[in-house]
Amino acid sequence: MKQTLVIGTLFLLVACSKTAPYEPSEREERLLKGYASLVVHQESFGRTSNPDSIALYLQQTDSILDSYDFTREEFRTEFEELINSPERFEPIFQKLYSDLQKQTRK
Repeated sequence: MKQTLVIGTLFLLVACSKTAPYEPSEREERLLKGYASLVVHQESFGRTSNPDSIALYLQQTDSILDSYDFTREEFRTEFEELINSPERFEPIFQKLYSDLQKQTRK
């Protein structure tokens, strides 16, 4: 529910803004797909305070990021840069929203 609210709010903000078309780079595409995978992983994993579960969650998170060729720090830094650049973020977010909708329907 929280994910849907956040994504819906961001989608409305993006839909209302007017910016020039931007073609995301291959790395930004991977960043987008990695983020979508992390959101789905987080939603499916659920909340826990068990240290073993947290360690497993982080291990799985690192594995997801590795499959997109990112470390946690690289991903965090590049994602923050991306969301602070609306002209880049808008078209990428539109793809992210579409990808998340497809993944949650599976």
